[in-house]
Amino acid sequence: MKNYPTFKQYLKERGLLGADPGAIEVARKEYRKGYNREKRRELRLENREFTAAFSPEEFEILQAAAGQHGISISKMLHDAALAYLTKTFLIPGREQMAAVFLNLSGVYDLLREREERFDEGRFLELSQLILDIEEQIEESFSSPPELEIVLVDRINSDSAFRNRLIELINAHGH
Repeated sequence: MKNYPTFKQYLKERGLLGADPGAIEVARKEYRKGYNREKRRELRLENREFTAAFSPEEFEILQAAAGQHGISISKMLHDAALAYLTKTFLIPGREQMAAVFLNLSGVYDLLREREERFDEGRFLELSQLILDIEEQIEESFSSPPELEIVLVDRINSDSAFRNRLIELINAHGH
């Protein structure tokens, strides 16, 4: 912190340099309290803070979600709010995602080791396919498709789904 004294300066200001260990320990605890209070004050000036209350059931849901992601509840709330507002996904287990990409890299490396077994066109096609898969995975985990787009695609590609949707609309429509 910018203007907070060092512990040595703190002791000197209070005439405790060279004091008995008990007095220094009491001063150290007071120093830490003051230091932490000042640090929180500075953080509140730099960042906005909000308080929210949750029922025990809601808290359990948050706690479980935070556990799945391996993050604190505060970080979960922060990330979930921003993900919702920016229409992105919270990626569960970044380590798992890293493992998926590592495995794809392994497939690509294996393909390169056996490159001579393929004609050049087939090798390039397979290489591009691996790159496309990586891109699709990254995009699908970071940017959820909008519901309207998903529905229009499904309606256009699945006549049984389209017919069932029309039945539901007619049965419950006004």
